[in-house]
Amino acid sequence: MPKPRRTAPPAPEPAAAPLVKPAVALPELLLFAVAAALPFLGRGIVLDSPVQVGVPWGRLILAIGALLVVMLRPTPLRRSAAVWPLTALLVLGAVSLLPRAAGSVVTPFGQRLPLAYPADLEYGVAELTRLGLLLLLCQAALRVRRSVVLAGLVTGATLIALTALREYLPNLRAGDAGWRVFAGFGNPNQFAAFLVVSAPLCLAGAAWLGEDSAPVRWLEANQVRSASAKLRLLGALGALLVLAALGLTGSKGGFLAVMAGAVTATVALARGGRRKAALGALAVIVLVAALALLGPLRARFLALATQSHSQQFRMLVWGGSLDMIRAHPLLGCGLGGWALAYAQFAHSGYTQHAHSDWLGIGAEVGVAGVLALAALYAVMLRDARRQVADGGQVALGVAALASVIGVALAGLVDTGWSVTAVGGALVLLAAATAPAVTAAPRRSKGWLAGLALALLLAAMSLSETARAAGQAAHAGGAPGTAESAYQTAMTWQPWAALAMEDWASLLASMDRRDEARAAYRQVIARRPTSARPHYRLAACEARWGRLDEAVTQSALAVALSPLHLQGRLQLGQLLEKADRPADALGVYRELDRLAQTPALAVKALTYQLDTVHAEALLRIAALDTDAGRIADARRRALPDIEAWLANYDDNLKIMASLSADERQALMSEKGLTEAEHEKVLRLKDEAQR
Repeated sequence: MPKPRRTAPPAPEPAAAPLVKPAVALPELLLFAVAAALPFLGRGIVLDSPVQVGVPWGRLILAIGALLVVMLRPTPLRRSAAVWPLTALLVLGAVSLLPRAAGSVVTPFGQRLPLAYPADLEYGVAELTRLGLLLLLCQAALRVRRSVVLAGLVTGATLIALTALREYLPNLRAGDAGWRVFAGFGNPNQFAAFLVVSAPLCLAGAAWLGEDSAPVRWLEANQVRSASAKLRLLGALGALLVLAALGLTGSKGGFLAVMAGAVTATVALARGGRRKAALGALAVIVLVAALALLGPLRARFLALATQSHSQQFRMLVWGGSLDMIRAHPLLGCGLGGWALAYAQFAHSGYTQHAHSDWLGIGAEVGVAGVLALAALYAVMLRDARRQVADGGQVALGVAALASVIGVALAGLVDTGWSVTAVGGALVLLAAATAPAVTAAPRRSKGWLAGLALALLLAAMSLSETARAAGQAAHAGGAPGTAESAYQTAMTWQPWAALAMEDWASLLASMDRRDEARAAYRQVIARRPTSARPHYRLAACEARWGRLDEAVTQSALAVALSPLHLQGRLQLGQLLEKADRPADALGVYRELDRLAQTPALAVKALTYQLDTVHAEALLRIAALDTDAGRIADARRRALPDIEAWLANYDDNLKIMASLSADERQALMSEKGLTEAEHEKVLRLKDEAQR
């Protein structure tokens, strides 16, 4: 019998691999925290007054978080071409701050004043650090997984939307359904710009967080059941909250931008064969349109039929910005200098920004800056299309398309790019959609530049904190403490002009005349296009009995800001004191003429009713000799006075439920003080004689 064939024993079944919890690295936790905190730490913009101490500190915290990510993970996971247009903007901004001649202006008496740029070195340096921060954020986001970037942005957007609802509900209960939410941003339109970027990302988060996504795997490994469904629900809820907050901003441009983004997403999904998703995008369009019926936005759209102050005001501002670009197309007026340089080209009353990202950048750094911003958006659109076309992260790619199209269109009619939260969200999105690195690059030493940026931001933060302390001490009657604080502020930030101006004002109040004059002249050297130091120095010289010098400084202020009616009123009053009534009458008549032009007749906000024009009309009545012109001047002064008084009474009624201190503070913010009220009553008596 043949021997039986020997067979090998069956191999034992492999033991089940133990469940290993996916590790969440420290760099990813840091980047998630930075992205979530972005709308809270980056929502402020640098303003002259009052000091916003939180702006540089917020930027410093964001920079430290991003710097730690870069140091802990020096090798990027992805590579983005977006760093090149960002670098170009940074270089162009630095070049625009080089000192140079910039023409001249003529005073009302024919004197010619040479001008120099940059218009505002202090704000220019602040803007340079902001651009450096954006580069650092982009580099940090390239080093973590896409899902972490998206989760952080969605979390931050949801939390800031809840903050907006919390702001709106008390006003709604008080009967003000038209209240426009700020959520801590400079104005509702800048908040809307952040929401324009965030809304598509929230919807992408709801669509992307499937069973195999990294956040879901990590949660399930940590015993969280149905993690995918819960995260999808959270993403959808975040999208609804963000869209609701967008409606409550009352931003017409933001609404139209989100609609344009939704249409872009619908087309991209339909062309990719994803019909159900395209129908979902259409549903979002319908939802956004329904949210337009909310109080603030509905009221602003209905008001288009009866008033168009906002549109007219923007068109005037855009006209002035275009004139700035034509005058200085190569280097502009200097990064961050728009607000000061615009006064020489103004088609409208005072405003602090260009109401257009594109025109603002062109006016500050030249046409090349506009091209660099366009290149940034082009890179983001290209990378987003690759995600959709190559079958990558489709939801993220479609959302990025919608966000970029939306913010680019919103930037045509308002300013969002200059807000750290908006620019930061864009660069994080650019890093998230960037293609993966195919070959491991060499270790980067870019963290050294990030460290230098953090140190500069720390110095600026300490300077602004000291300046705020100086202002508080000055207001509290402690001049010695205030002077020490201002000097500390200038030590930390030697190029600071605003702390120097505050110090000059303090010296003037202490009657240290020579020191005050010297300080004001240093401010003028650092902000050569600013009318304010000339205006304030003129008031000091008049108080100190040097009327000729006061008239000279006031005339320079008028030359630098021709549409600043308060400056013309001061010049007329000084000319009267100097016994030059004919010249004073000419100044008042020019003020009257300007006040009736579209540049100053159009007011974007109803509470911007002042009595400068009325006061000038009454001075015309006092100096003129023709009975008919005297009667006409008094008659035309009365409506402005009555409008101011009516506005004062309306605000008192609205704030009736507040305490006396709260009411006084809020009224003062609007220029509706008791002292001003008494002055207006005296003007009314004079007009009715």
